[in-house]
Amino acid sequence: MGLEMGVEEHSAEPVSLLEENTGSYACVSVGPLPSGWGVTIGNPLRRALYREPRGYALAAVVMDDFALDDGGLKSATLSNPQDIVLALRGVRIVYGGESPPPRALGARVQGEDGGSELLPGDISLPPGFKVVGSPERLARLVPDSARPFGADLLFLYGRGYVDAPEGSDPDAGRFLTDRIFSPVVKAEYRVERMRVGATTNYEKLVVSVWTNGTMNAVDAISAAAASLAGWYSWMNDWSLENGASEAAGLDMETMALRMDSVEKLDLGGRAVNLLRRIGAETVGDVIAMSRDEFLMLRGFGEGTYADLSDALLGGGYTEGLDEDSHWLAGRTED
Repeated sequence: MGLEMGVEEHSAEPVSLLEENTGSYACVSVGPLPSGWGVTIGNPLRRALYREPRGYALAAVVMDDFALDDGGLKSATLSNPQDIVLALRGVRIVYGGESPPPRALGARVQGEDGGSELLPGDISLPPGFKVVGSPERLARLVPDSARPFGADLLFLYGRGYVDAPEGSDPDAGRFLTDRIFSPVVKAEYRVERMRVGATTNYEKLVVSVWTNGTMNAVDAISAAAASLAGWYSWMNDWSLENGASEAAGLDMETMALRMDSVEKLDLGGRAVNLLRRIGAETVGDVIAMSRDEFLMLRGFGEGTYADLSDALLGGGYTEGLDEDSHWLAGRTED
């Protein structure tokens, strides 16, 4: 009897509540939870909120006519090139198309003839994309310049934070930037005491999230929670049946193979540099991209795409892909 009295049971069912939602800010709560579970859930959720939600970030800027003389950039803008890049990094874009978001997006910013400012409205994006946040002014321009300021922009789709790769050449007007993909700008949680009937040792987890406006804060919380559930599911099935273990072994082997560096594709330095410019560091990064994403890149034509397809097939990297994958279209192994 004494032993039964010493066992703590958690019979109250947790309830999740949306306390507040303004779009870019949300506050949610979950409770009652057993003592200690507020921190157990809240800490990894906060980490996942910074890591999992995906978005677009500026990756590269290539400015036109970059000679710093009277016939080049000085004749087009009054702003420092690094200041222009910094302003462009503050541009936030979203994708509203029905198909999956492309990994790489080429865009163009072009000053108007006779204009004195470079504005967010001067950015041209493909259909389905729009600017949802930006500095009011991107640069000060020289009115009636013979060569209006222009630049090619590259946005990448990803998650988390990635340092700028090597390859920037400021003297040539080529700037590679750090990439802050995460739409979450702040995430925090707190644990409150909660009473259920006569029991006072329950907890309530309260999570608050702020985003940059490219993703609803509630969607960010859902994405983070789904990510954690997915990772924990790996610890949920310890089947040792032959069929299951063989399938798991094949999956792990394929995953390990796709972690190979793009250099192992033996494509040559130019093609490898193009891949790295768009953030494709591993074979898995390459396989995840669509055919159109490659062909829209400057300097990446049909010939380079065909060489890349052959390298993936010849190296065994296409194992496990669907038959309708663009990497397998019209190709068979030798």
